[in-house]
Amino acid sequence: MAVGMSERSYQPDPRSDMKALNRWGYYPLILIGSWFFGTINRIHDVIEPGHKIFWLSVLDVGMAQLMVNPIICR
Repeated sequence: MAVGMSERSYQPDPRSDMKALNRWGYYPLILIGSWFFGTINRIHDVIEPGHKIFWLSVLDVGMAQLMVNPIICR
């Protein structure tokens, strides 16, 4: 029986590969989007340290919530 099982060739399921690729497809966009407003906010703080923009700070904190480990969120 073991001989018969070892002769079978392993054929990976292409659907599972596509499913994994689709799952990770938006990750780079979410990563860039989540860092964008934080970066703009830090650059603005360097240029004008005494002047805070409320809506930019809100977007910074709100978009930072997207930086979640995708493995946990399956």
